[in-house]
Amino acid sequence: MNILHTVASPSENSSYISDTILSCVHRIEELLDEEIRFIDQGALNELERVNIRKTHLLAEFAHLSPGVAPAYSNELDNRLASCRRKAERNFEALGIYLRAVEDLNRMILDFLRREDSDGTYARPVTARMTEP
Repeated sequence: MNILHTVASPSENSSYISDTILSCVHRIEELLDEEIRFIDQGALNELERVNIRKTHLLAEFAHLSPGVAPAYSNELDNRLASCRRKAERNFEALGIYLRAVEDLNRMILDFLRREDSDGTYARPVTARMTEP
């Protein structure tokens, strides 16, 4: 029997879809935990790699999402609720990180403005900061 011609029953197909969606949501949760850990530890050089993985996982979830309704279960509901809580924590952690970057940027600009206060031979700081 050729495996390519074997057709799964609807219940087997639904189980496969459910397992695949649960696996994807679990990997998203793990990645959110990892991202929060990197932010908390100050390992910001890892965030680009995490963002690439996050993009791929969210694309995978979007691809699987039409199968969510037939595969819906209490387990999936619980997993999605857990993922949502982790996404909210992740959002808060990223917000704190971005506010810290904004504060640091503001301090650097204030310092540069003070150092460049006479301006006799220099362009304004804002012009230098916006040029490539």
